[in-house]
Amino acid sequence: MRKVLLFGYFGFNNFGDEWLLKTSIKLLNISAERKNFFVLYNIKEKITVEENVTYIPRWDFIEILKSISQVDTVVSLGGLFQDKTSRLSLLYYLLILFLAKIFNKKIFVLNTEIDVKKIPKSFVVSILNFFADNIFVRNKDDLKYSKKAKFCPDICIYDFEEEKVFVSETVNTIGMIVKQIKDFEILKTMCEVLSKQYRIVFIPFHVEEDYPFCLKLLSRINNGVIRVWDKVGNYRNIFSDIDLIITSRLHGVIIAAVLCKPFICISEEEKVKKMIKSMFMIGPISLSFLGQKNFSIQGNIFYPE
Repeated sequence: MRKVLLFGYFGFNNFGDEWLLKTSIKLLNISAERKNFFVLYNIKEKITVEENVTYIPRWDFIEILKSISQVDTVVSLGGLFQDKTSRLSLLYYLLILFLAKIFNKKIFVLNTEIDVKKIPKSFVVSILNFFADNIFVRNKDDLKYSKKAKFCPDICIYDFEEEKVFVSETVNTIGMIVKQIKDFEILKTMCEVLSKQYRIVFIPFHVEEDYPFCLKLLSRINNGVIRVWDKVGNYRNIFSDIDLIITSRLHGVIIAAVLCKPFICISEEEKVKKMIKSMFMIGPISLSFLGQKNFSIQGNIFYPE
């Protein structure tokens, strides 16, 4: 029985990362060989959540060392190698790779992008090249940084199930997956305009960050609700009556593709721009551009196939 350690931004009520974890375990379980998974998670005590899945406190370095020493493979999941949120988080993830290398473990970096601004990118790339056996990036732009890097679309796209796809012919309900942005007034105006014609459903992906922002937007319209996800596996039910998705989050685009829902991406983040260009050969729509068009959405909808 093979043992695998998975680490990423898990346990912080972020739908995208929890979905990535769930889908990765499902994919890694496809082979006939049975596996035990150990996941570095934001919890206080070690806990077994499924028969073959155990969560390890991400700040308990004794448990982390013990887990790394026992597993065969260490896998990094998600866009961890960035310093936008903090340098400490970047150093934490590099430390996990360093420990895995010391214990001579097989190391895979999956579903990542290299998005460092405050420290030399060449430094991070050289460390990844030295530590990792394989690197899989989710945008083609990052292929230029490492000969080891291979392009692989976001892992969550493999959660697609054709028999569960339902395509609406008309737009009655719009799902809004948005986070705090500097263009709040334009976004607020867009919600006000669209709510006069459509029902608006706000879905906060990162609950702690997005819920207060969605609540603020909801207070400006009459025809809207907020839906908070509880279990990742319930996302198909959450989106079942939504006809169009407007998103500023990366995994809002992915969920639209998995569910074959038409979408409009309004993100200004470089990682989102690069990802949708790699996957769909399109770019986001700016809120100011939509404002110039009186927030008419019909001409800017992308229909994933």
